Amino acid sequence: MADYLDLSDKQRKSLEKIFQASHDKQLDLRDKLRDVQRDIRDALEEDAIDSAKINRLAEAKGKLVADRVRLHTDTWKQVRAALNGKQRKRMRNMDHYQYNYWNY
Repeated sequence: MADYLDLSDKQRKSLEKIFQASHDKQLDLRDKLRDVQRDIRDALEEDAIDSAKINRLAEAKGKLVADRVRLHTDTWKQVRAALNGKQRKRMRNMDHYQYNYWNY
């Protein structure tokens, strides 16, 4: 992606920082989502299913999913801000494989 977009060294370093910060947050959200999903599964396996508990867990999962979407959006806003107009246009024209190289 960096070569295709003809990024300067400064842009490369900037994007590396953006993606690393986002990646660390994504890992944290992934772990929390996995924990909530496990809690939902465990709650469904109980002899007496507690609907209120499952609803609370479902709301917690929904919040985490929304947080992940916001993080992804914020990351790409930062990436786009680091690029010039020509680079943003080239990024839009990238094929799926190239684009997803940075899409952890």
